[in-house]
Amino acid sequence: MPGPIVVGYEDTAQGRDALELGVLLASLLGGRLLVALVYTHEPRLYQGSDEIHGDLLGQAGRTLGQAIDGLSLPRGVKIDVVPLESPPPARGLHAAHALKDLAARDEAQILVVGSCRRGPIGRVLIGSVAERLLHGAGCPVAVAPRGYGDQARLAPATVAVAYDGSEESDLALAEGAALARAAGADLRLINVLEPWEHGRATMVPGRSESVLEAVERRHERVLDSALAAIQESPIAEAKLLRGHADEVLVAQSKTDVDLLVIGSRGYGPLGCALLGGVSSGVVRAAACPIVVVPRPLDARPLSAP
Repeated sequence: MPGPIVVGYEDTAQGRDALELGVLLASLLGGRLLVALVYTHEPRLYQGSDEIHGDLLGQAGRTLGQAIDGLSLPRGVKIDVVPLESPPPARGLHAAHALKDLAARDEAQILVVGSCRRGPIGRVLIGSVAERLLHGAGCPVAVAPRGYGDQARLAPATVAVAYDGSEESDLALAEGAALARAAGADLRLINVLEPWEHGRATMVPGRSESVLEAVERRHERVLDSALAAIQESPIAEAKLLRGHADEVLVAQSKTDVDLLVIGSRGYGPLGCALLGGVSSGVVRAAACPIVVVPRPLDARPLSAP
């Protein structure tokens, strides 16, 4: 039995973006949708009044109910709701810890959140809660771009994976391939030849061209090996592109890529996501939903039905 898709929801447009993406992922991967209803309660203002607390929770539940009623739920997707009280101050920190604990307790397949409300429409911009989740979640974290809930929800036609041959990108590839299989989507592997690699090759006197060709062949072998390792894959292609990795991946997200999967860097506690320079840059500017995959070893791959 696959674990749930956990959605961090609050009564904002970004909360509805996350809910829409969560429904899509639940329809692809199976398992129930577990909506964590984040609401604010300040006990000091209400002097511990259970009645007022109940009213706040009831109002939050009604707004969530209205959002769910407005969804077109795919067949077989079931929704459970768990209230998460998030008192100020440090509201974002408290909500992030509560969501991580919930995802760990229920062995979530994936944790879904919305972008920062200050971000531009159609782009991912992580806010305080998403930032903290991406720096410590023990399962993949998906971030919906702002305005995603206003779009027609369609299964992704192209799932792209940032791949460089590292352990982190191997796990990202496993997640991306599972999503592509579940959606019947094309799978695209993207490997980037960085300017520093080109510059290093041109510093070899008299051999710059041959060294650069060797570097390019090494990148191509990495992609060929990854393609050969994909089991029961949908249509898969590999692209070797040039430029700064974060800029290249963001540019790809603005083309025909419907979902982009990236690995977190190899630092921090085992089994936890931790953003590096590339992944951090991508989740701050991508134009499609992003899935950030935690480090390997004790992290679990997504399990398509």
